[in-house]
Amino acid sequence: MPELGELVSTAALIDRLAAIHRATAEAALGEIGVLPSLTGVLWLLEQGPADPSMKEVALSLGCDPSYVSLLAGQLETSGLAERVVAGGDARARVLRLTPQGSAAALHMLAAVATASPLATLPAGEMELLGEAVRAAVGSVRAE
Repeated sequence: MPELGELVSTAALIDRLAAIHRATAEAALGEIGVLPSLTGVLWLLEQGPADPSMKEVALSLGCDPSYVSLLAGQLETSGLAERVVAGGDARARVLRLTPQGSAAALHMLAAVATASPLATLPAGEMELLGEAVRAAVGSVRAE
């Protein structure tokens, strides 16, 4: 286990990197008229598991399911996503990007990839960093 100072310092760097990515993503979406509040859910829907339930979206974003319902409504109104009946169960809904939503998400991700400080890392270091972050995140989800 790393020392407290090293852990906190690394966590602060990760937080700063995430802030850079969020700001870039929000700016890219703003260019095409998408609300900044939709950034996280668009990122998740484009990069996460296919057709997540509303509950899964809430868990992934770390927010209340009622907030996800609000975001889903905004996405639907904007034509970026739709709520679809999940596997024949009329009580359960999944959230799915429309082609317009996928295009918006890809625009956002391309902007982030271009502006990301991670783009300066050699491929081998990027792979090691990805493995380390996946291991850390995986340990949290396993608890």
